[in-house]
Amino acid sequence: MSGYADTLPKIKALHFKNADMQLLLADGRIIIVPLSKFPAIKKLSSSQRKKYHIMAGVGFDFDGSDEVYHISEFLGADNSLSALERKINPYHQPSQLSRVAEPAAAYKRRK
Repeated sequence: MSGYADTLPKIKALHFKNADMQLLLADGRIIIVPLSKFPAIKKLSSSQRKKYHIMAGVGFDFDGSDEVYHISEFLGADNSLSALERKINPYHQPSQLSRVAEPAAAYKRRK
C-alpha cells in the first residue's frame, strides 16, 4: 500500500506564520490550520507559543496555557483512525491516538 494509510501521525514540531499554525509531522507532512479555530492558542504571545512541549508525538501543550491539544483535534476524529483499525471495525473503533489523550490530560493536571 502506498501513501499514508498505514502511518500513525506523530508531531515533530510546531511553527507559527501569520494567522496560521503549522504542525510538522515526523513523516514529512505539514498540517496548516488557522489560529482562529484555536482561540486559546491565538491569545498566546509569540514568545509563549515558542514554549511548547510535544507529548509522545500525539499531543502538545504550552507553558502559558492549561490546555492540552491532541493531534486528532487537527486531523478530525475520523481521520485519526489507522488503516488497521478501519479494517477491524469500519464503523467505529477508538483510535490509537485517543488512547494517549487521557494520559496526556492527566499529565497536564499533575504538572
